[in-house]
Amino acid sequence: MKEQKNIIKEKNKYCVYFHYTPISKKLFYIGYGSKKRPTDKGSRSKDWNIIVELEGGFEVKIFENRYNLSLDKAYKLEIKFIKQFGRIGFEDYGILVNKSIGRPATYAELLSK
Repeated sequence: MKEQKNIIKEKNKYCVYFHYTPISKKLFYIGYGSKKRPTDKGSRSKDWNIIVELEGGFEVKIFENRYNLSLDKAYKLEIKFIKQFGRIGFEDYGILVNKSIGRPATYAELLSK
């Protein structure tokens, strides 16, 4: 039973995070990941890096302060929030520098949304 709890705990280790500019407090990026990803500066887009450089850093907020989401739940929330706020250059109302609508999706998944 203890082994099963550890497996469940390991699977439910994800969060959805929001990056804000520290000066103007504007949301500019939404992502998902495990514990270290929200504050990680690696593997970010050129646009993300430009904003962080111009603003002197970034602030992180974790959705509902939860690091216990399943991978599937984190994916779904990430997609929901990115669609809600929109991406610059993709949606007319977009404010995010995200390049995709969330996790790598199949064409069938994109059509079903």
